[in-house]
Amino acid sequence: MMGTRACIPALAALLLAACGPKGPPPNPALQPEARPDLVGPAALLKAPPPSGGAKAATLESTEGIEAGPTQGAAIQGASPERVALVQALSPHDGAPPCADLGALSPDPATDLIWIASNVTTPPWVGMRAAECLVEGHANAARSTLLSWVTRPELKGFGMLVLGRLDSVDTPLALELATAALSGGPDPAGARRRLLKSASPELRALAESAPEPR
Repeated sequence: MMGTRACIPALAALLLAACGPKGPPPNPALQPEARPDLVGPAALLKAPPPSGGAKAATLESTEGIEAGPTQGAAIQGASPERVALVQALSPHDGAPPCADLGALSPDPATDLIWIASNVTTPPWVGMRAAECLVEGHANAARSTLLSWVTRPELKGFGMLVLGRLDSVDTPLALELATAALSGGPDPAGARRRLLKSASPELRALAESAPEPR
C-alpha cells in the first residue's frame, strides 16, 4: 500500500508534463531556417566563393575617389638627376651623406632647391634637401637661403638654416643671421638659435641684437 502511494506523485508529474499547459509557440522569425543570413561555420565552409559581381560592386564603390598627393606626382616630368636625388633622400633611415649627393647631379644646388620646394612626400625629403643645400651649397643658393630666413611662410626652412650656419662660410652666415634678426618672422627664435652656435661671431651678433619684446 505504501509503495502504491509513493508512485502516485510521480505518475501525476508525468501526466502533467504530457497533458499540462504548454509555453508559447516558437517565433518562426528566430528559427535558423527562417534566417538564411545567420549561418554556422559548416555552412560557411560549404559556401561558394564570391562571384565576379561582388568584386565589380566593390570596384564601382571606389570609383571617382581621388588619391592624395604622392611623391610620384611631385616628380612627374622631373629630370633623371632630380629623380635620383629624391630616391636617395627618401629612406627614413640610411640616407647617404650630403657630400655623396653631388655625384648624382651636375647642378646639385638647383636640384636641391627644386626638391625642397616641390617634394612633400615623404615629409623628410624636402627638409633633407634643405639641409644638404645649406651644408654644401650655401654660396650658390644665397638668394634662396635669404628668402627662407625672412619669409613667414618659409619659417620652417629658415629655422633649419639658422641651426646649420656653423657649416656656412662666415660672411654669408653673418648675412643670413642679420637678415633673420632684423627682418625674419621670428627674431626671438632666431636669436635663441644663434646663441647656441659654435661660431663666436654668430654668438656675438645674437648677443648684440636687441632682445625682441
